[in-house]
Amino acid sequence: MVEEKINKFISEKVPAVEALEGRFLFIENDTLRSNISIAFQYIIFLITLDEETELQGPITYSIYKDIIVHTATIIESCLHYCLNEYVKAGKIDSVIETKIEYKNPKQIYKIDAKNSLYLCMKGETILELKNITEFFKLNRMAKKNGILTDELFVDADKIREDRNKIHLSELNSNDNYFTKNDVEETFNRARNIIEHIEKKISELKLLN
Repeated sequence: MVEEKINKFISEKVPAVEALEGRFLFIENDTLRSNISIAFQYIIFLITLDEETELQGPITYSIYKDIIVHTATIIESCLHYCLNEYVKAGKIDSVIETKIEYKNPKQIYKIDAKNSLYLCMKGETILELKNITEFFKLNRMAKKNGILTDELFVDADKIREDRNKIHLSELNSNDNYFTKNDVEETFNRARNIIEHIEKKISELKLLN
């Protein structure tokens, strides 16, 4: 009986993954589009669960956390895909940043008690876009190359920061940090970013 109610609840309120894939047709990678749609379906399930049922506070807070984590995952995936498409098309460089490092310092002359001359090796470490590139580096790369506007960069980084706060050891109070209003603001930011990414990918196709 309980299983029947759950199945009815899901079938009536939660769209099928295939239907949700239509929102992400700008992503031509079938596997990625499917995975994003699965995450989107889960978010809709959680929203429906929150709206249609009366749950205890701690459960509600956990739902909000799950929504924010999966929303951040979708944004991160869409942004990575967009950047990768621009790199493949030769429109932007794959380099995220170049780090200058000074290695093996060796004192060659002591000037006085506080100052000395050193000889060292100067090297460069080039960080390029990869499948494991972290969210904050994706954001910086997207801003640097005009994929994200300054405003959308702030939105994307806020989503990333909120996701990173969801660690039990990092909480300074009870585990009720996020509210429904926080979730709605995250959705607004995510919607704007996804629409912008879709536009940028459409522009890329026109250029090619």
